[in-house]
Parts: sequence; structure tokens; C-alpha cells
Amino acid sequence: MSTMKDLRVDTERNKAFAQDLNRRVHAYLNQDGKSPYADFRYYLKAVFMAGLYWVPFFLMLFHVGGTPLFWISWILMGFGMSGIGMNVMHDANHGSVSTKQRINKFFGASMYLLSGYVLTWQIQHNHLHHNYTNHIGQDEDLETRGLLRLHPGDKWKKGHKFQAWYGPFIYGLLTLNWVLVKDFSQVARYNKMGLLEKFKTTVNKEFVKLSFIKALYIGVFLGLPMMMGWAWYSVLLGFVIMHFLAGFVLSFVFQLAHVVPEVDHPTGEEIKGPGAWQVNQLLTTSNFAMKNPVLTWSLGGLNHQIEHHLFPHVSHVHYPALAKIVERTAKEHGLPYFKHSFMLEAVAAHLRFLNDMGKKPATA
Repeated sequence: MSTMKDLRVDTERNKAFAQDLNRRVHAYLNQDGKSPYADFRYYLKAVFMAGLYWVPFFLMLFHVGGTPLFWISWILMGFGMSGIGMNVMHDANHGSVSTKQRINKFFGASMYLLSGYVLTWQIQHNHLHHNYTNHIGQDEDLETRGLLRLHPGDKWKKGHKFQAWYGPFIYGLLTLNWVLVKDFSQVARYNKMGLLEKFKTTVNKEFVKLSFIKALYIGVFLGLPMMMGWAWYSVLLGFVIMHFLAGFVLSFVFQLAHVVPEVDHPTGEEIKGPGAWQVNQLLTTSNFAMKNPVLTWSLGGLNHQIEHHLFPHVSHVHYPALAKIVERTAKEHGLPYFKHSFMLEAVAAHLRFLNDMGKKPATA
């Protein structure tokens, strides 16, 4: 049986797989007037997710429904926030909504509703995560400052033996961390790495923009409710509830794609050459619940992470159709296509992996 390393270094197979896959996907996207960009389904969903976020906010702001609706509103906004992140922001910041960059930028700016920052997200996600998927030390999605061990090559700490229990609660802090801490530290770090220059900007310019956007966000979602008469402690708690729900959903969905036992977790140097990038995406990514249309709609197609990683500039509305092509092509070339039939099955696999990574390695 071929190992992951064997599959990576088979350059002839890598090249043939990439060529066949690209030819078939492009043929599908070019038939019957299709395009790789979004269609009406994306825009309708964008309106729905925006409503799920803004309608409860304004109802709460003007005391409609009193105290009960105040708390319900923050909960609905949490799901609206995660919905915007997965269904609207994600496609737009990959440039897959439209050929017109101003439209991508408009919808991509919905990132600010998640308390995040477009530039740092694009560097971490588009540049580092997509180019170096699951590569320790390069894919920053695996970086947790020691709170969790998400890769066999990561340093083990005693506290990690409980991470299968406390990990999901850490996930809920994702967007709260964005509010005041992560984006500022990333701007400073990416400047040292020379990435800001690559993106044609400067650290001073980004700090000014970032400070303004964060102040505006805090003013709207904390300041306005207080000004409208809600107690500061209630507003603060509601704000935390909203962010915890959004962070929990967003983190869990992305972890189910890469932090599961069956996918590859590379520790050596990156294999290069024709098709190597495509094979790396295939080996380090897993799908789940592909036959569940409700879940696919709700998660912005991110249960089809294999297709997203292979074709990040294609809108998520096309992923279910592309999945059939990708799976068939992978099997023809003797390559694995990792998937879980149900979401709960994927959740169980992720928790099992967290538990395994929490055990003390023999060499530790």
C-alpha cells in the first residue's frame, strides 16, 4: 500500500492527475454558459445572512421584544456572523464572486462584521493556509500559541492531554481574539516577514486603518446598544455570547477539513513540481456530509473543502457538482479522496485526533 510520502513524490502521477482534473473541471465550468463565479444563489444567500445579522441587531437596539428578544438577538447574530463568514466573506476574499474586483471587495468587506481584517485574513488564509496546507510552521491555521496541539510535529505539553475536552471551548474565542489582539499582532509579524511589502502596503498605513476599523466596530456593536439604554454588563455579555457562537461554528467547520486522523500532516520539506500542489491539497483535506443539501447551503459549501482547496477561485455554489469530478479523477489516478458521510462522524474523527495529539509522544 502506498504511503502519503509515496503519493507525494510520484511526479508523473501528480502531473497526470492535475492535467486531467483541470481539463475536466474547466470543461464543466465552460459548458452551457456557466462560469466559475457566483450566480443568483450567492446573492440571495448574502441577503439572507445579512438579515440574520442586522435585523436582530436593530430590533434589540430599539428594545423591540424587551429583555427576552435582547438575548435571542445576540444568539441569532452569532449564527448570522458565522453565516456571513462562510457564505459571503469567504468567497469574496478569494475573488470568486465576480470578475469585477469592486464587487469582490464590497462583499469581502463583510469580514469587518466578524471583527476581522481583510488584509491579515487574506495573508493567513489565502497565502499561507492554501499554499502550505497542514505544513507545520507554515500553515498558521495550526498555530494556537501552545493552547492546542494540532499537528504531530508540534511540541507536546502536559496540558494537551485534556485538549479533546477543552479544545472546543478554545474555538469559541476565535472572533473575540480578532476584536483587539490578533490582527494587530499579525500586521506586525507580517511586516517582519516582508509580506506587507508583497501586498504593496506599509505597517504604518495598516495600523491606522486597523485602528479606525476596530474603533468603529466597537462603537457600533458595544457603544450603540449602551447609548440606547441597555446596561453595559448585559451588552458586554451579549457581545461575548454572539462571538463565542460564531467562533465555535467557524472554527469547528474548518477543523473538520484538516484536523482529522486520515489526512496527511506533513513534517518534511514541501514537495514541488507539476501537480504537487494539487496532490497536497487532496492529501491534506477531507470533506463531510456531502449529500446533505441543507448543511451544504448553510456552511457555504465548506463541507466540500477538497474542491475549495483545489479550486479556491471558484464560487462555492459549484462545489457539489465539482466533487463528482474530483472524486472520480482521484480514484482513476490511485489517489485518496477523504470524506465522512455525516457531520457527526467528522466531529467524532476530529475529537479523536485531538485526543491522539494530546497523548505524550514516545520521543517527548
